[in-house]
Amino acid sequence: MKIERTRPEDAQAERKIVTAMIMSGRCIRAFRNQDCNRFFQTRFARIIADWCFKYFEKYETAPKSQIANIFEVESDYLEQDVADMVERYLESLSQEFENTNHFNAQYWIDYSEEYFRNRSYKELAKEISKAADSGDAKKAEEVYAGFKHVQVAMPEGVDVFDQDHITDHRLAVEEDKGAYLFKMPGALGELLGDIERDTFFGFLSREKAGKSWLLMELGFRGVREGCNVVSFDVGDMTERQSDNRYYSYLTSKPFKDRYEGRYWKPVLDCLWNQEGSCDEGCSDNVVKYDDKDRPYFNKMYKEARDHVPCTKCKGTKRFRGSVWWKKERLKKWTWKEVREKTAWFEHRFRKGSFRRVNRPMSSTRASDIESWILLNHDRTGIIPDVVLIDYADILLPENGRVEFRHQENEKWRMLRRISQKYHCAVITATQSDAAGYKKRSLDLMNFSEDKRKYGHVTHFYAINKTKTEEDHGISRIGALLLREDEMAIIREVTLLQALRKGRPYVASFFGSYPKIS
Repeated sequence: MKIERTRPEDAQAERKIVTAMIMSGRCIRAFRNQDCNRFFQTRFARIIADWCFKYFEKYETAPKSQIANIFEVESDYLEQDVADMVERYLESLSQEFENTNHFNAQYWIDYSEEYFRNRSYKELAKEISKAADSGDAKKAEEVYAGFKHVQVAMPEGVDVFDQDHITDHRLAVEEDKGAYLFKMPGALGELLGDIERDTFFGFLSREKAGKSWLLMELGFRGVREGCNVVSFDVGDMTERQSDNRYYSYLTSKPFKDRYEGRYWKPVLDCLWNQEGSCDEGCSDNVVKYDDKDRPYFNKMYKEARDHVPCTKCKGTKRFRGSVWWKKERLKKWTWKEVREKTAWFEHRFRKGSFRRVNRPMSSTRASDIESWILLNHDRTGIIPDVVLIDYADILLPENGRVEFRHQENEKWRMLRRISQKYHCAVITATQSDAAGYKKRSLDLMNFSEDKRKYGHVTHFYAINKTKTEEDHGISRIGALLLREDEMAIIREVTLLQALRKGRPYVASFFGSYPKIS
């Protein structure tokens, strides 16, 4: 008799699928409807999957941490050696689901469907081969005719009035926080909206205007909320340069000797406090108005040393954001500080992860990024929630034989495909055209190479910064294209930055600031 052994890769796949069932009622529901339990090869997977099906049948949710209690009850009905093996199996899984904050249920449904389909084809081939070997052609034909394809993702569409589909959507919202991943604080968060799965964010700016800084900030914010983040630095900076910036972010200290000493850090203030019209404020009239009623600083931070910023009414309709500066003395970070702050951050936000992949210029395609995601998934079982690309313009074309503008369109099309296929947020940047260097604020006419990139993104913003703003730690973010959100695209957010300390985000407010002379 021929003994079939479970291949290691199949056992690993079933481990991942079982983990998905423990975590997600959506997964259980999708697999139950297709009777997928029959395709598991390992006994432990079949037992645990059966427990998940029964639990969902009763409570309409996934067992998650309750799987331990289920084992305590059900283990009495198992043979001792089987119970011991299932217990070890669950113990090995516990780390995976306890440290998960954002579970990508849709990806695991897609992944499991592919595995179950492959298993169903193998079972079909085995049954047909068995009938053919015995000379029973009619039996082989009957097996083939009766074969039903495994399909859990319903690509043919859904009935919007279907009650089962409503249940699927409810589970998606309740279990997985919907598509939500994270959100930036302050006015910038209101402008960008929720960073969600299946979205594609693009940022347009001129050269050296802070694209890399902003992408890094978005990555760390994602980690803070438990996201698995990966950043592809594909030639704009070296690994050493990236490390220096990341360690400055974690320590809030500069990495260059020339940045040590006195530093004027931008801080949030209120315009009414600066002009002296607020009873709550304590201003010495640092802001006045010109003949066109436009505010300007008549005293700057080096002169008005007694001015005290005030944000008491922040969050109310009365508050009107502005910028002031606070003197600090900076000292370069030490390796001890880097180790301590890195260890603290990793422990504090341990449910998230941040990987960075540095590649030389002209060495990476969008398809290489997808290949890395798949290889990393095979190694770690993790699909990133957030994918940062710094930046899309310097990716190699997939096909160098077509016109350059078609090459650019294909890059952005493939990045959009990654966001949809792996149900993650893809965030990248692109440089403006030459005319953008002469504009205070970029608009949609400042695209470079091919405007069809606009058709692939779900959100598109401009990073604006003049030389004066750069010198004073100010940047502006404006919305250019929004697929679903209702934020007016004419609105602009002023962003305060302390880049010497590695902090691309200090505070933000809607509108502009008084003119700096």
